[in-house]
Amino acid sequence: MTAMRRTLIVAAAALAVGMLAPAAYAEERPWRVTRAPQMVPDSGLSHVAALGPEEVWVGGYAGQTCYDWSIPFLGAGTTCNSNTTLKRWNGTFWETKNPPVTWNYELADLDASASGNVWVSGMKNGQARIFRWDGKKWNEIALPAGDCPSTASRAKLQLTAAGTDEAWASWGGRCVFHWKAGEWAVHAVPDDFVHDVHVTASNEVYLVGHKPLRRDGNGWVEAEGASEGHLLAVDDDALYYYSSPDRTVKRVSDGGTTALPPAPEIPTSVLATRYLLDAEGALWRVDENTVHRFDGTAWRSASLPVDTINAVDPLPGALWAVGTAPGDKAAVSLTNG
Repeated sequence: MTAMRRTLIVAAAALAVGMLAPAAYAEERPWRVTRAPQMVPDSGLSHVAALGPEEVWVGGYAGQTCYDWSIPFLGAGTTCNSNTTLKRWNGTFWETKNPPVTWNYELADLDASASGNVWVSGMKNGQARIFRWDGKKWNEIALPAGDCPSTASRAKLQLTAAGTDEAWASWGGRCVFHWKAGEWAVHAVPDDFVHDVHVTASNEVYLVGHKPLRRDGNGWVEAEGASEGHLLAVDDDALYYYSSPDRTVKRVSDGGTTALPPAPEIPTSVLATRYLLDAEGALWRVDENTVHRFDGTAWRSASLPVDTINAVDPLPGALWAVGTAPGDKAAVSLTNG
């Protein structure tokens, strides 16, 4: 199954990276601090993309400095500078794999589907810039041509890596972009807002917007059974969506549509939490500092020793996560394995 991010990034000053095991382990084993990337002061991690036990990518910022300013009659504010940092876990230690541009490059997204297909997006001096790791080096990828939408909104760029040499990009407008064999293709969609893309192992493409959409040949159709809700997660066997009318999470598969029991303390807004499927097809819900795993009958929950979880990505039997470390500005790693 391709990595399905996913992230709803929460701004934080101090960040941690952790590994979340299946629910049984979450209940039976205590969490402990383990090895983490070496980081300079005033640094943090906000993105994660896990390919396997011996390849996990994390991204964030390093060496942030901020200063307050004021101009009479014009106002006051705070300006911050920092370097983007990317680290790769090789199974033994963390390697620094920074892209060619780091100083004041604001990391927007990170995703990976293969060792030679790792993507990052961000902004430098108000200009969107994209880089792809081909297994040996970073290559800058030209932005898609055209004005769909305008360049001004490209700070919101979301990337989804697919296969060994593909990626999808969305900017929050009526188009998505598909990169393959070194070229971008533009795909108009029948929705006025698309902010994320899911790609399954069999290369089916789903869009998250006002309506869940699925790629059908050369066009887009509403995802089966989920037209009245918000798409949460999808794989080759089923899709999960949040049903707005009855405020429940539903599963759609060849066997029909079923409603899941509510997870503990479900938030008022579905966008206040994240859902994803692990490599075994189990559904997880990630809240501010708690994870919930649906075992087919009920939700199993575990609290983590972090203030905030910022991003998650699955591996077989585990999740990698980045979040805010309580009372500590250093990046730390958490595991219960």
